[in-house]
Amino acid sequence: MNIPMMECNAGLNGQSQRQAYQASETAAKDKLFSVITLDLMGFVLIFAGLGQQYGRIDLLPHSLSFAHSGLAIVTLGLIMTLPFLAWTLRSSEKALSKISG
Repeated sequence: MNIPMMECNAGLNGQSQRQAYQASETAAKDKLFSVITLDLMGFVLIFAGLGQQYGRIDLLPHSLSFAHSGLAIVTLGLIMTLPFLAWTLRSSEKALSKISG
């Protein structure tokens, strides 16, 4: 059963609307924290992969190591940084639409 949002919010008093806003704000902060944490872990993997590929750092056990394992770790790190990039682009798009709209 689909209930339009206007009908759902029409019955909420000011207190409930404020609590709903605070809950959504808390969820947004938690998402931001997790995306930033994922981004930082991605950068750690990028630098560790560069150290493995071009330096003399062996992060992987010998049985798991292969010729270009450093590049594989760098690629994994880059993949881990993509959610932050997407979140940033989406946020800036929303901000620009508010300014221009």
